[in-house]
Amino acid sequence: MKYSSKRILVGIEDLESSTPVLDYVADLASGNVDFVVYAFHAVGPVPLELREFRGAEDPKTEDKLDSQLHRQRQEWIHTAKSQAQPLLENTRVRLSAKGIPESTVTTHVSVLDHNEDFIGEILETASRNRCGTIVVGQSSLPWFKELFASHTGEELLKQSEGFGICVVH
Repeated sequence: MKYSSKRILVGIEDLESSTPVLDYVADLASGNVDFVVYAFHAVGPVPLELREFRGAEDPKTEDKLDSQLHRQRQEWIHTAKSQAQPLLENTRVRLSAKGIPESTVTTHVSVLDHNEDFIGEILETASRNRCGTIVVGQSSLPWFKELFASHTGEELLKQSEGFGICVVH
């Protein structure tokens, strides 16, 4: 599959920490209608109690519990996605104010089952949308935490092939 460097996936964590990332993307794409921006935000992980249950010996009870769990999980996902919409709408408005036409900005909310799914979900979303460039932010951590933490940008650099990765500080 051919990726385009003018198709940018931008990771949005929250509006405050994403401001430098949005400024970078706006500087890169402003005034050029060939650019398409995919604003990506992940929610989750889904609480453990909504992912699985111990089951039941009676098949009817099992089906009822499974159905109930599925409904509760879907409600949680719907709520989480709804809560993310203002962030993504503000992202769209901010980029528009900086010269990126709103029609070229698409938003995507991903629901994670596990925190470990985050990097894979970014890469999969970028691939699915033929994005050649992924832009993420990187906040500074206290020096002690820095020793044990890996940053999203570092993980993307390790795991990505065929993408341009920009890490904005």
